[in-house]
Amino acid sequence: MNWKYNSQKLSKLTTNNNLHSAVIEQLSKDCHCPWTIACSGGADSIYLTLLLYSLFQDNFKNMTIVHFNHKLRSIDSDKDEEFVRKLTEDLGLKFFSGEWNLENNKTINEKNARDARYDFIEKVMNEVGSKILLLGHHKNDIIETLLIRLSRGSGLTGLAAPRPVQIFNNGIIRLRPLLNITKEKIISDLRSLNIPWCEDKTNHENKFLRNKIRNNVIPILKKSADRDVIEGIAQSREILEESDDALQFWLETLIDNPEKNKSYNLNPLLDKPLALVRRALTSWLRVNNLNENLNRVALNQLIFSIKLNKKIKVSAGKNLTIKFEHGVISKTIIDVLSKWHEFFSPTNVTIFFPHGNKLILEKIVLDDKLVSTILNGNIDQNSTAYISNDNDSLNSVLIRTRLPGDRYNPLGSSNSIKLQDMMVNYKVASVERNTIPLVCNNHKNILWVPGFPPSNNQKITETTRRALRLTYL
Repeated sequence: MNWKYNSQKLSKLTTNNNLHSAVIEQLSKDCHCPWTIACSGGADSIYLTLLLYSLFQDNFKNMTIVHFNHKLRSIDSDKDEEFVRKLTEDLGLKFFSGEWNLENNKTINEKNARDARYDFIEKVMNEVGSKILLLGHHKNDIIETLLIRLSRGSGLTGLAAPRPVQIFNNGIIRLRPLLNITKEKIISDLRSLNIPWCEDKTNHENKFLRNKIRNNVIPILKKSADRDVIEGIAQSREILEESDDALQFWLETLIDNPEKNKSYNLNPLLDKPLALVRRALTSWLRVNNLNENLNRVALNQLIFSIKLNKKIKVSAGKNLTIKFEHGVISKTIIDVLSKWHEFFSPTNVTIFFPHGNKLILEKIVLDDKLVSTILNGNIDQNSTAYISNDNDSLNSVLIRTRLPGDRYNPLGSSNSIKLQDMMVNYKVASVERNTIPLVCNNHKNILWVPGFPPSNNQKITETTRRALRLTYL
């Protein structure tokens, strides 16, 4: 296979004008710097490698090819690596390869595979002194990424991915020249020139979410729409990127960028749109490596408290708490408290705990309006719960901490669930799990755990008129 000749033929079908203009502009600034090209051996990366080699002959001596062997397809994975190695040798480029050490008991999923791949690539880039990473993402990748990000509840920044030019704080710039080119054109051009590539058979399996979307969802969407959905969503991505950049520009005119381990003064944003508050907060969380520590409920609670300039404190895991007051957000290390002893408490009292929180127990009579509010879910279950007490049996409750094997039926569930599993899913900090008070009946059955729905066994119904209101502050 004459790869140099093939690259010249391919460049006649796809010129600089087909590549994304933002990438061309960036490459013109770094035209004599070391470039790193990620090449899996698939059609997209082969197409990218050959184009870059032919279109940028002045810099081919500064090009390095990096291949990462995920070791997920046995001998086929090794064949892909050898294919890319031979291609690189024929083009006279530098070549680095690495492989995923699956013996480290890493869970095999898309995120871990991607993280391992980029960790190796960046290691190579540091070795060769490269800050430019070129990737083979194309126009079809945009719709796949958008649908994945929508399913996660991403904001503007997430929905604007993949960007043609992505600049990181460590100086690395990821470039995606092929975002204007469809997968169909890539395959058509390679086939017309009899240029081979490696076919990953797992792309046709529905093991991972991206494959499920690619194989099942997008074909139905394309068939159902009366227009070119790939082109339309690619245009939407461009508009989302413009809006994201504009919002970031506006934010930076109002407030400084956050610094690690320092409090952040958000006062300049308190009279501004909520989007700016959310962006500033998520930026501060990311800088302090806290962005994975808050679940969606806690994050939104924090955002709206900031917008209302209302004092709040939330757990951030790892012995940390996030506090907002007087317009300033900060993080502090919390003390690990030992478990306290269980006790029975009468109702219509306020209980104060060693860690400074308090629990208010009130017997109340429900009217139609309050019943409607409860049944419609307009109750903050992080701090409030209503327990049916029509038989007036709850004259006292047992207050205790969790025990091994604790289970209960949260509202809406027909089966009991392990409390440990719920705390993990809700990202309750491990050091706090033994200090959260569990409200139980006299038989030690759980009625409510602050932060979770109350027990389904004593739920409020349309006919309930007497209840126990629990408020945890």
